[in-house]
Amino acid sequence: MFIADLNGSPVEAFETDGLAYKVQTVGEELVVSDFSGGLKIYLKDSLKSVLETPAPIYEIEKWGDKYAAFLSDSRILVLGKNKENGFRIEKEFTSPGYLGRVRVSRGMLYAVDSDSGITVYKSINEINNPVRFPQFKRGIGFVVDSNYINLIYSDYAHTTIRLDSTGFPVDTIAYESKIPQGSSFISFVKGKSLYYFNKAFRLADPVTGKIKALPPNTDCKGVAYPTVAFGTDSIYLVGMDKNLYNLTIRGDSAAFLDIRGRLGFYPFSLTASEKHIFYTDIKKSRLLSFFDLTGESNRNRLVMWRIGWEIFKDNPFFGVGDIDLAGIFKEYNRPYEKEIKGHLHNNFFHLLATLGGFGIISVLLLFYMMLLKMYKIFKTTEQKTFNRALVMGSLACFASFAGAGLTEFNFGDHEIITMVWFSVGLSFAVAKVSGILMKEK
Repeated sequence: MFIADLNGSPVEAFETDGLAYKVQTVGEELVVSDFSGGLKIYLKDSLKSVLETPAPIYEIEKWGDKYAAFLSDSRILVLGKNKENGFRIEKEFTSPGYLGRVRVSRGMLYAVDSDSGITVYKSINEINNPVRFPQFKRGIGFVVDSNYINLIYSDYAHTTIRLDSTGFPVDTIAYESKIPQGSSFISFVKGKSLYYFNKAFRLADPVTGKIKALPPNTDCKGVAYPTVAFGTDSIYLVGMDKNLYNLTIRGDSAAFLDIRGRLGFYPFSLTASEKHIFYTDIKKSRLLSFFDLTGESNRNRLVMWRIGWEIFKDNPFFGVGDIDLAGIFKEYNRPYEKEIKGHLHNNFFHLLATLGGFGIISVLLLFYMMLLKMYKIFKTTEQKTFNRALVMGSLACFASFAGAGLTEFNFGDHEIITMVWFSVGLSFAVAKVSGILMKEK
């Protein structure tokens, strides 16, 4: 984690002994959302307290006298805090769909779900009575201002949503031209939306619908990560040139970029306060990522395998049948587990769930007999011959597909299983051409 003053000069840098996703300030304390270690509070570089969260944490939002924490598995936690012991979990709830982000404005908590739109929680006491706006779907993130919401889609296209006097979403703004895919939303500036696309900053006026280009004084080659300093209107960003800038909008006519540091890398996150700029860098081992439980893909697979095992326990003999599991899958999902799959991303868990104990034993016996026959063919072929090379390749091919099947249901893909049977068939073709008799006494 790196700390710089507002001029970009380094103040401090230290390792958090985890995966620091985001740094936020609460008074003089640094609150680090650590993907592998929960919510940590630092005083300078000294660890003060740690709250272990039930899943990796993205960030927190101040909500009244409490905090809302957004977890990577779509759960939302309500946190209390005191000076002595740090944070504590008081409530846990989930949004209606696949949660993208949460934000607090006007004392209300806004949640955006990609499949079920925007949900507004008017207060902590009314968590069980949210107000839903399903017409605003497909968003994966958003920024909430006092009068507008900027909704961000997966292709980085954007929509500006108008809020009524109570803070509820009403309708979308029709600009004179569409905000293109791949655009970067920077911030709301005096009620207008500031974007970067087509090599210039653009100020979009939701009242007139006009979009005005603000050519920058220097080329940052694009925007990698923008942030607004908490409690101020100061905008900082990391350009695609890997430099840290302070951005100032001069009237409605120009954008001025003042370089504050040459980072030389893209930070994992960027935040700022009234006194400091914070950015983090996470280096993950490619090999260790296979076992990283903070990764969404890894966590989802563990959920699927748990559900496969639960289905097997309820149907131990013959399973539920060779069917698409989507209809049954959701019956075993926990409230915060929103993903529904028709298969289980593991050949053996899937066969356990669909075919039961008798089915998995039958399949394993089939595989055993195939491998035994292939091995016997291998042993009877002469060394350093094309036939032996074919059989070796056939065995390796089958083993690789079976190994890959520990994290994929590749035997359920026609193109994959066709290659499996083709590679196995090569061994038997070698036996036939070579005159090797495979009859068992």
